Amino acid sequence: MTQTRWQTLRVDPVASSDHVLAGLVLLTGSGEIISDVANVDDLAAIVGSLAPIEPGRAIELFGADQKRRLLVLGVDTGTKDCWLLAGGHLFDAMVAHRFEEISLPAVSLIGIDAFHAMLKGALLHGFQLENGRKTARRGFRPQRLIVQEADRASADVISTIVEAVNRSRAWVESPSNLLNPVTWAAESQTVFEALGCKVSVLGPAELEAAGAGALLAVARGGEFGARLVSVEWCGDPGRSSWDAILVGKGLTFDAGGLNVKSASEMHKMRSDMGGGAAVFGALELAAKRASRVNVVAIVPMSENQIDALSYRPGDILTSMSGLTIEVGNTDAEGRLVLADAMTWGIRKYRPTWTIDVATLTGMAGAILSEEYAAFYASDDQLAEDLVRAGRASGEWLWRFPYHSSQEYVVESEVADVSNVGVPGYLGMGWGSPLAGALFLEKFREHTKWAHLDIEGVVWATRRRSLGGKGGTGFGALLLDQWLQIIETDIDL
Repeated sequence: MTQTRWQTLRVDPVASSDHVLAGLVLLTGSGEIISDVANVDDLAAIVGSLAPIEPGRAIELFGADQKRRLLVLGVDTGTKDCWLLAGGHLFDAMVAHRFEEISLPAVSLIGIDAFHAMLKGALLHGFQLENGRKTARRGFRPQRLIVQEADRASADVISTIVEAVNRSRAWVESPSNLLNPVTWAAESQTVFEALGCKVSVLGPAELEAAGAGALLAVARGGEFGARLVSVEWCGDPGRSSWDAILVGKGLTFDAGGLNVKSASEMHKMRSDMGGGAAVFGALELAAKRASRVNVVAIVPMSENQIDALSYRPGDILTSMSGLTIEVGNTDAEGRLVLADAMTWGIRKYRPTWTIDVATLTGMAGAILSEEYAAFYASDDQLAEDLVRAGRASGEWLWRFPYHSSQEYVVESEVADVSNVGVPGYLGMGWGSPLAGALFLEKFREHTKWAHLDIEGVVWATRRRSLGGKGGTGFGALLLDQWLQIIETDIDL
């Protein structure tokens, strides 16, 4: 089995940074110098002679002793994400000025929050997927950050968080010939069993017995069949109840089925499992911090391919819930696999909350671009907590409305529900975010439910505070932050 691999900066603690020949000096807009670089004569005079440096800009200097290289980095300490941004700019500056290593300011100098944010930013921006190649990658790559031995525990906290997020990003970026339902199920089982989680993998035979007609229909055209992976984290074994299930869409490749996608966009469809990567990332974070919540991540894995066995537009499918589904378009497959996964999870675990996460509709991305994910919620308190978690994590959400009067959007004349929306006056309604949400709402049963449409945020086309271009792992930090919120609300 091919193991997904990635790299970022290594973090090494040292007892003293006196011997480290690369030091970091932070210069604020007001001219304040923040650094614990030692054994450099007249540091204030050297740096003070510089004109104000714009945030994110870096200048390389040598100490008066001509032995130590200094990287002077401009920071804006007045902005909300200033230290997170500074960490990202630090990595970029290390690349530009070819610093193989550099020492970070100590916690005692900049404070624990700034230290955490700066290290987090550097490690997230340092992410790079490794698929293996015969020739060396071009360009210079920094290797490590050096922290004080006294700050080892603080650095380990951030390294643990970033590892989970970067794993989600690596899964999102992995090519579909390497990450498919079989390999991903096996790899996720290895990852989570090592953390003490209980993992179950249902294959085609078990899913057939369970009546997963929607998931199996989508998988019919693919080489690998379907898998349903569940990962349990029982943070409070003294309680028999389960608090939440997190259900993530796991389409490792989506050609659109018989309603085939355009050639210009199809190569991007390896990221159509971003919802699954997000819920796995959140579960890993919860397990690593020993969350007291009882939570399950559930990922229906499949491909949506073109084949003589592929399901067809016009088919009527019977879902695990018993509801029948008219297939209006085979490229609206994400909601089909989620429907069976939600039913399976809700009936097995009887949770209070159900949250599904999916790259569901391009229209959501068109409306909100890359800054916000759209979401719908059946419960106002759940919606409020998710928005709060988004602000705290830097993964922002914007709530979209829905109402029972809109049920007509997914009505079908021949089945209980249609997997596409009514066209509407301008003929654009079939792929609306609302249609996806109204469809999935029919499978939430008794639970408080939210649907996160992450189509626009699963992949970054530009630099941002939480990383560079490429897969984002969006949802991992957000959902773990939400789990931390509900820990204080439930009766533990």
